[in-house]
Amino acid sequence: MDLYWTLVFLHVIAFAYWLGVDFGVYVTGGYVARADLPLAERLRFLAANRHRIAARARIADRGYAGGDLSA
Repeated sequence: MDLYWTLVFLHVIAFAYWLGVDFGVYVTGGYVARADLPLAERLRFLAANRHRIAARARIADRGYAGGDLSA
């Protein structure tokens, strides 16, 4: 595999990771806003969003600044 196709592959993987997380937060955010769901269910989706956002921030911090994932 030459350099061009390696870079194309890495670009597609990075795009899928970025889009997948953002789409997941968008979809679960819609469930948090639904008034017809019980409060416990809405809080469960809110906790899932917080986990996704926090995990993404920790991964980005480690990738760019050498941060610790245990925080």
